[in-house]
Amino acid sequence: MKLRIMTPMKVVFEGEVREIYLPGSIGEFGVLPDHAEMITALGTGICRFTKQDGNLETLTLNQGVCHVFNNEVKVLTESLGAHF
Repeated sequence: MKLRIMTPMKVVFEGEVREIYLPGSIGEFGVLPDHAEMITALGTGICRFTKQDGNLETLTLNQGVCHVFNNEVKVLTESLGAHF
């Protein structure tokens, strides 16, 4: 599945991933391939995703929006915190 993480200033990550976990406004949720279409608000918290090579990446998001459609996940966040 394709993941794109963006701030107003730049594209932070763009690539193929196996799974992604995001800080929803009412709790963490996961997205796997063939997930149902959705648009949801994001809270502040940890974003974790596993790249196709199996490496786990983490970022801290400061609120935003997530759009899932046709095996593409777009994350728009106000800003990023520290990388872990």
